[in-house]
Amino acid sequence: KQDKELTIAVAAFKLRDEQCASVDLELVGVKSELSQLHDTIAQMEKNEHDMKQEVAKQKEQIQEYEIKVEEKNNMIDHTRHNAKLEVPSISNVLHEAFLLNEAESIGLKEEIAGMKVDLETCNVCCKRQDEAIVKLQEELRCVKFQHAELQEY
Repeated sequence: KQDKELTIAVAAFKLRDEQCASVDLELVGVKSELSQLHDTIAQMEKNEHDMKQEVAKQKEQIQEYEIKVEEKNNMIDHTRHNAKLEVPSISNVLHEAFLLNEAESIGLKEEIAGMKVDLETCNVCCKRQDEAIVKLQEELRCVKFQHAELQEY
């Protein structure tokens, strides 16, 4: 009876030993899967960290670009402001140039009018001289005629 019990106990022990070996194999498989999961999680955490760093860099670049855009907008506003200040001065310069040109034009017109009067005076003088020349030529003809008559006598 003891042999039978011992045989049963040994058989039970072997069965448990086999079950333990089977559980050990399953445990090795689970540990392997768990190790792979840990590696995957570690890789995912690293990727998340890298992505967060990349996002931080991109946010920094965006801020730099926003600052540059703001600076450019300020320069544009400053240029517009200066242009608005310069427009009246340009307008004043153009108005002054117009007035100066108009004054010069009036001066030139007066000068031309004076030249026309001088020309008219010269024309009158020339007519008088022409008339005087004609008279002198007539007198010269008369004198020549008288001279010719005197020479005949």
